[in-house]
Order: sequence, then structure tokens, then C-alpha cells
Amino acid sequence: MRCLTLADTLEYRGYKCYMATRDADIGDMALFNKYRNRHIHLTGNIENEAIELGSTFGGSKALLIVDHYQRGFKFEHDCRKWAKKIMTITDLYDITHDCDILLNQNIGSSDEDYKKHVPQNCQILTGVKYAMLRKEFKFFRKKMGTTKFYKNNPRRILICFGGGDPKNITKKVVNLIKRSHLKVHIDIVISRLYPHFDDLKNIIRNFPMPCELHQNPPNLINLMSKADIAIGASGAMSWERCCVGLPTIILSLADNQIRTAKRLTELGASIYIDYNRLDWTTDLLEATENLIGDSSLIKTMSEAAFRVCDGQGVDRVTSHINP
Repeated sequence: MRCLTLADTLEYRGYKCYMATRDADIGDMALFNKYRNRHIHLTGNIENEAIELGSTFGGSKALLIVDHYQRGFKFEHDCRKWAKKIMTITDLYDITHDCDILLNQNIGSSDEDYKKHVPQNCQILTGVKYAMLRKEFKFFRKKMGTTKFYKNNPRRILICFGGGDPKNITKKVVNLIKRSHLKVHIDIVISRLYPHFDDLKNIIRNFPMPCELHQNPPNLINLMSKADIAIGASGAMSWERCCVGLPTIILSLADNQIRTAKRLTELGASIYIDYNRLDWTTDLLEATENLIGDSSLIKTMSEAAFRVCDGQGVDRVTSHINP
């Protein structure tokens, strides 16, 4: 999604963008409909990818943006033959890159993390001020200003773990809430990649509380703004939740998410639950019950989240690409 957001912004500024993927990387291509006719299908031979891309662009000097955990110095260096400028987007800290711009939009990342991994003249962009959110978040934030409407009787919970949710955490959390005695309204958001849709529909059919299931909703920002709290992972959606001031109970499902989850908890914007603990479900339910029952804490956490991300990140990034 961050690549799509950046591509849309660059197109607005006059660039013509292409998406290059392998079959295994395509994911939910419905999101990329705008670029369907500009989709470069790579054969999957890693050693030849730079050549394939170079033959596609011919003699043109293109901007290459790399957002892939398994591509580093060699791939980027091979692309130097045809790429005028190379930008790398990463969440990892131990891979060497040959790029002109490196971006890590996670909170707590710093320039010092990368100085020994990139060329001396590389621009290093780190921190959540560069978080690339879709334009509706920027417009929503401008409309909202610096305050959010708070309810004295919070009752709405948003559950969303994004992507295909391979560990099916959504089902586990929904079952946990179902067995609780919470008097709340639940909104569950899943993507088209979620493989357990029918199973989840059966679970919520006889739910003891109001519950709505949303698959790839076009209005996710509206669901976020209506929710009092969220339960989700600490990926890129963390910045969207912060932008609208939504307190979140975070489960980190990958090692590269833990740093972000802990930092957001330190800032008071989230509550971190260690998914690797045997009793994580007990921790999650206790945190949910305590938070939904404390409107004062929700307000405090919402204000803290608001301070984390302002929704202007993609504009800051593009200003470095094309100053």
C-alpha cells in the first residue's frame, strides 16, 4: 500500500509510474487497477530482474523505487545501468544498499541506523514524519484539526490485521471477544486475501453483540474515525490509526514490528501485547476490557496517537525525490 500511495502522489506530480512484481508478490492486485496496464511481470529469476527491467525501459533514465525485503545491494547496483535515481524503502536494519534515497518510515528509526549500509551521498529519511498515508488521511486530518470527538460511553471496537492474515489472528481475536461479556459494537475488517471468509461469517452469525464484517471497505478511514479503540498489528496501519487519533491494542506478528509496537506504547498511543506469550489471549482480553471501560484513558491515548503522525509524510518524501 505504501508503494501505491507514493505512486499516486508521483503521478499527480507528473511522473508516469509502473508496477513491477513477480506472481508471488502481486497480492491484492485489485488495489493496483490504476496501474494494471503498466504492470511489469517479472519471470521470477532474481539474477535477471535488473536486466528485465532495463530492457523494459530501454534507454530511458528512470527513477527506481525498491520495496522488497529480499532485494539489496547487488540488485540495486545492477540497476544502475539504466536507473537515474534509486530509492529503497525498508523496515530492516542490517542490509547493505546501493541507493540514492533510503526510507524507513517507522518510529524510532534514525539516520545512524543506516549510515554504514548506504553510499556516503545517500539521503536517509527516517521516522514517522515520512509515513506515507493515502490522501484521504491527510484531508481528514486537516478537517479534524487538532481535536477529536470523544464519547463518554465508548463502545465501538475495530478489529483489523490487514493483508491475508496468515496466522488467522482475526478469528482468534473475534472468538475471544465473542466469549467475553463486553457490551460493544464490533467492526471486523479483512482483505480479499483473507482465506477464511466463510468461516468468519459463520462465527459472527450468532454473535452476542452487534458485529459487522467488512471486506476491503472503501471507507476504512470512516470506520477508524467511528471506533473508540482498535485491535490490530503494528504494521503500516499503525500510522493510519495514529493519524485519526485511534488508541490501539497492538499484537506484533513479526519481529520487525516489535520495535514500533513498543515505542508506540512508550508514547502512550498504544498497548503492546506480546503475541509470543502463552497467555497472550488473557493479556489481550484484560487490556480490551480495561481500555473500553475507561473513557479518560481513551482520550489520553487518542491525544498521544494524534501527536505521532500528521498524514503529511508522502509529501515530504516526494519533495526529496523531486526537490
